[in-house]
Amino acid sequence: MSTELPRARRRLAARVLVILDAFSIERPELTLSEISRRTALPIATVYRLLGDLVSWGALVRRADGAYEIGPRLLQVAALAPWNLTLREAAMPHLVDLYDATLATVQLSVLDGFEVVLIEAIPGRGHPVPDHVGARLPAHLVAPGLVLLAYAPAEVQERVFSRPSLADSRAENAHPEDLRKYLAEVRRTSVAFSDGRVPGDTSLAAPIRDPSGCVTGAVSIVTTRSRAETGLLAPRLRAAASAISRTLWGITPNPGSAGAGIVCANGYGSAGSVASS
Repeated sequence: MSTELPRARRRLAARVLVILDAFSIERPELTLSEISRRTALPIATVYRLLGDLVSWGALVRRADGAYEIGPRLLQVAALAPWNLTLREAAMPHLVDLYDATLATVQLSVLDGFEVVLIEAIPGRGHPVPDHVGARLPAHLVAPGLVLLAYAPAEVQERVFSRPSLADSRAENAHPEDLRKYLAEVRRTSVAFSDGRVPGDTSLAAPIRDPSGCVTGAVSIVTTRSRAETGLLAPRLRAAASAISRTLWGITPNPGSAGAGIVCANGYGSAGSVASS
């Protein structure tokens, strides 16, 4: 009896996690039948678990019957130590960057093949296209390109071979084009991409630890042309270095032995990329 209860709890926890994992940036709202289909769980089981998740606040049931991620889950996620530490260290410098550019300023980390937005300050008259906690394919956005540029070679190769790369409309959708562009990002320590809103341009720079290991990315999104946005690169790199100094008390050395690697145990999640 004592062993059966823990096993039952593990099975229940696994089912709850599978349900939560069914949601994505492409499908942030799902119906009961869609969740059942995506999780391969019986509708009766999903219905019962959804009721518990809604009661706790992990999910919200909308008026049309669809479900979406609830505020309680976001509150819990915001307590992650790496999240708090990086956000707290970065915030004064994000504000300074906003004051200097009046552009949308964002802070991101890598998780799997996606970038997670953990902080954002909307630019003047420029709403943030993605909410904090949003997950985006790394190869489609400037902060993701920065983080991929410094990821281990085996991680990059897995990205190059993903079907979603060829199916996307990214500027560097061909593996060889992306490979060359990531090499350019490593040379300049900045990455460009078209913004998520037509007419926007995004520029990102890496945040490093004392050994040069990349742990996150700071980015700006503006309505300026790419040439105009490029003039902001020195200021953006300075902001990234300032965040690093606040985190570790010293200026990172991008030329050290650890340079060019997204830390598996740092704020980024290269370990999950390599194993996913």
